[in-house]
Amino acid sequence: MYADDRIPRIIDNLYSGVLDPTAWRNAMLGIADLVSGAAVMLLCVNPSTATILRDEFFRGDADEYKKYRQHWIGRDIRIAPSLSAQVGQPIFESKLMPVQCWTGSEIFNDYLAPNDSPWFLGFLLHKAPDKVVNFSINSSRLRGPFDEKDGERLRPIVGHLRRAIEIKDRLEMVKFRADAIGKSLDSVSFGVMILDSQGHALEVSARARQILRNGSEMRLSADGSLSIRAPAGPAFRQWIKDGRPPEANPDGLLRVPRPLGQALSLMLTRLPEQTTSWMNDGPPCWLLLIFDPDLHINLATEMIARDLGISPRESEVAALLADGYDLVEIARQLHLSVNTVRNHLKAIFAKTGIRSQSLLLKRVTSGPAQHTLKNESRRFI
Repeated sequence: MYADDRIPRIIDNLYSGVLDPTAWRNAMLGIADLVSGAAVMLLCVNPSTATILRDEFFRGDADEYKKYRQHWIGRDIRIAPSLSAQVGQPIFESKLMPVQCWTGSEIFNDYLAPNDSPWFLGFLLHKAPDKVVNFSINSSRLRGPFDEKDGERLRPIVGHLRRAIEIKDRLEMVKFRADAIGKSLDSVSFGVMILDSQGHALEVSARARQILRNGSEMRLSADGSLSIRAPAGPAFRQWIKDGRPPEANPDGLLRVPRPLGQALSLMLTRLPEQTTSWMNDGPPCWLLLIFDPDLHINLATEMIARDLGISPRESEVAALLADGYDLVEIARQLHLSVNTVRNHLKAIFAKTGIRSQSLLLKRVTSGPAQHTLKNESRRFI
């Protein structure tokens, strides 16, 4: 066993590299340097099809590696015998086949030797019927083939390499799920904010940011604190402080009046208690939903226009009709005459083939706009 003061630094870079690409690269190159190796490859392969599922390479020629991916991996005679190796055990050519068999192979003479990378030292990090993960280091002709001594030199690191990759996988999956949830929240017709115990915003959906930009009733400061117009603002702060709705708001709603348009509705809900993190900011404590009646009508209008193939003004009429307004109220809302609203309605019928208001309502409320209409949003209130 070699005592090498570079090993602790490499292990530190492996775990730092879970989040830091530069540290990860330094770890890969540091491992190669321990055995005077050259290029480093991490390959995730389907062994039954010789298909590369994922890969990373370091200190190699990108064009030559592309050739390996596209052509030579299917002719690499080392792959099949490597699959019988145990996870974490060193692999090199002389353990897989007679040296003469290797040096006489097509891949050795036509690809690896001309690129001065004829030898390798590898370790299986994961082995399953449909997925094998291999870490390998190439060496030059001058350096010569690897042997058991080189494998022993890297053995203290291989377990840490496997663990670091497992952590990277878990973090990537968490990020994927968080991104998927974030995109889902951005698509709904109401705003969503996650707040800490003091009412400071930890996460803000795209719709919530749009509502905040559209008026002065709610503002988000750079430190994440919320400023809300009275009387909702003081009630909101008291709610956060006491941990329960104010007596004046037994329905769990806060209403924020606006000079123009309908009031905003806020719904604050305590999230399940979570374990406090060791070093990060406080855990999420509150879920704040923001309903903007004006915004959901605009969103429904866009969807109805695309869904029915009608004009923006006609889709406004359809959206308001589906939202419970009668023709007189629609005319007042859009600053039109009732006769003009009727003409828009006739145009909708002509373009869509729908023959009555009731059928139009059924068509709109069963289409994609249903998720942005007021009646639908009441389910969340």
